Amino acid sequence: MRRRLLVVILFSLFGLEIRAQEVVVNEYFNPVFQADEWTELLVVEDNLDLSGWFFGDNNNATSRWQAKLVFKDHSLWKNLRAGTLITIDHAQDNSNCNDSYDHDNSDGYIRVCSKDTNYFSGGSPTTLFLAEIGDFVHLVDPTGKHIHGIGHSKNPGSSVEGGPCFSSSPNWINILTTQPATRPCGNFLFYRFNTLGQQSLVVSAGNLMDFSAGMQADSVNLYISASDSSFLGIGNPGVNSTFVTNLRTPEFPAQAIVPVPNSDGTVTISWMPATDPNPTDGTIGYMVVRNTTDNFSNPVQGVEYGVGNFFGTGAGIVQVVGLFDSSSITSFTDDPGASSYFYRVYAFRYRNTPGFMHPTRGRTYNLTSFAAVGTNPVVKPIEFEIYPNPFSKTVQLRSFSTNWINAILTDVTGKVVACARFQSEMLLQLNHLTPGVYFLHCPELSKSIKLIQEGR
Repeated sequence: MRRRLLVVILFSLFGLEIRAQEVVVNEYFNPVFQADEWTELLVVEDNLDLSGWFFGDNNNATSRWQAKLVFKDHSLWKNLRAGTLITIDHAQDNSNCNDSYDHDNSDGYIRVCSKDTNYFSGGSPTTLFLAEIGDFVHLVDPTGKHIHGIGHSKNPGSSVEGGPCFSSSPNWINILTTQPATRPCGNFLFYRFNTLGQQSLVVSAGNLMDFSAGMQADSVNLYISASDSSFLGIGNPGVNSTFVTNLRTPEFPAQAIVPVPNSDGTVTISWMPATDPNPTDGTIGYMVVRNTTDNFSNPVQGVEYGVGNFFGTGAGIVQVVGLFDSSSITSFTDDPGASSYFYRVYAFRYRNTPGFMHPTRGRTYNLTSFAAVGTNPVVKPIEFEIYPNPFSKTVQLRSFSTNWINAILTDVTGKVVACARFQSEMLLQLNHLTPGVYFLHCPELSKSIKLIQEGR
């Protein structure tokens, strides 16, 4: 019983350690030249501040830590949202910072140069100089705690195997010189393999625990592998992409919309807000769509629609009628111009990258939990015209509908003095009436209109 209890406690502690990871290493690209190398980080928790964090790698024998880079206190690193992908280009010096960088995180993607002194300090020419035979890239928080790392080597050194392990160490936060091998106790993926030429070390984990599955051998590799293809700024193939999308998806309670018809024929819908840890940054918003079938096609992940756009096929075609780049706007008034209609409200996170579209980049919708009108559609009153009023001998009736309408005219006592049934339009002859006040009732329209006959 004691042994079983010990196992449960250790497992629980391990689970807590895994859940504490705010950010993980998702991939690194190891080509021929250092100027072409990069590492990709994946933010796991909302409102992450990377200021003061450390980032670096090992030597080719994975037996000594290189001098670390430190994330500067800069607005780019503050309030990072879950699902943000960060590409850090390796470079020997500033002259190698020549790629197309992206410092706008509104799309959930950032690309920076490791030698850009606006964003990093520390390091040396050998920092983030990946080796074909082996390396180990990791992240360390400001207290010196190892958070996550990935690496590869056919024969791992003492930074990976052998000797005591540590959860934190001053050897991991030195930004000036190389440091002795200090092995982390967990929170890493390591591929027992030498990369061959230009390859990427790609994480294929689909949940946070699998990001820390430890050593992975060739024959049983499940969560990390070497690939001839790289996946810059997007989720890696398979379950990793699903994991990235889930991190980027806003939390939004499934709910039934209660429509409120207005006297002018419009309708107002309201919904409960999405969970937004930082509502001032405009990252989370809503898209309102409608159709007349209640058969809705879902929006495509990574596609940013505009008001008036249509998407879907067949009976599932829907039209975008409202867009709000704020999680605090939770109502919408619409005039659809149809007799019956249905609505859905989708919560989304992020904008799109101009000129780039991918399901794990840019706008991400919650496709499984949304606000919707129920099975009974909202019915909009049919609008019509009656003229002239006052009248002399005739009145013109016009309905903006193909439905048949009953028109019943009564005097002030309620006596029926004329009636008619029409579709779309008709001229009602009333020259037999005496001057006075009358009321025209249209049951299908739920309306009664006062008419006045003037003296002839």
